[in-house]
Amino acid sequence: MPAILVDSPWTSLFDQCCVDTKFAHTLYSYSSGLVWTHGKHNFKFGGEQRLFFNNFRQPSYPTGYFHFAQTVTEQFIDGFNGDQGNPFADILLGVGDYGGISVYPAVENKSKETGFYAQND
Repeated sequence: MPAILVDSPWTSLFDQCCVDTKFAHTLYSYSSGLVWTHGKHNFKFGGEQRLFFNNFRQPSYPTGYFHFAQTVTEQFIDGFNGDQGNPFADILLGVGDYGGISVYPAVENKSKETGFYAQND
């Protein structure tokens, strides 16, 4: 069922925005350490790297939408607009001002964090 969007004072009908949100997060973590003892010294070296992949998709109206505003049924008198139109009357007439299917691309990003350390005890 497509969403029926109307302007105030009415409430939209069948407003199913964002019900199919999909997440796909992946985290890879690599780390390594080395300890070397020589005499009275104790050397420690190491590092870590994290790769984070974030995939996110949230379609706004996957089954489409129709929009009804008061502009279709309002009346212009001598160039004066009194805002007397009604979006519910537009629904009864079956005349909307726009509609369609919103297609938003998926969001994908990647981050990489790398850290090293060295210590001498």
